[in-house]
Amino acid sequence: MDPLATMAVNINIRWENIFRSGDTSNFRVHGNLCRKICILRIFPAMRKELLKAALEYPVKGVVLQTFGSGNMPSRRKGIIKEIKKAVQRGCIVVNVSQCVKGHVDPSYLTGRILYDVGVIAGSDMTTETAFMKLSYV
Repeated sequence: MDPLATMAVNINIRWENIFRSGDTSNFRVHGNLCRKICILRIFPAMRKELLKAALEYPVKGVVLQTFGSGNMPSRRKGIIKEIKKAVQRGCIVVNVSQCVKGHVDPSYLTGRILYDVGVIAGSDMTTETAFMKLSYV
């Protein structure tokens, strides 16, 4: 597939490869984004108190960066409990992978535990994509 553009000293755009919808209305930027969203990177020695502080009100959305295909320490019941409490109070929690490539799969045990407490499996969304989608919601 040909690139949409090449950049060097000059920028050359291949307009013939760019889809145009035919809609000529002005482009609108949604500027009323929620700023009560956080990104939380899970790590093996994470303490429950740290997670609890990050999930407390007024946080409305959390991007949870987990290991591999959506896994996290499953024997740490206190961590799962804090995530469940956040979901129950209305906080939207999305599970994304820390890996550069890959996706979250709730068919593994710990991914399933998160799914069962109400965490949304982010599939192959990047951290940045999940963050912006939560900001919009």
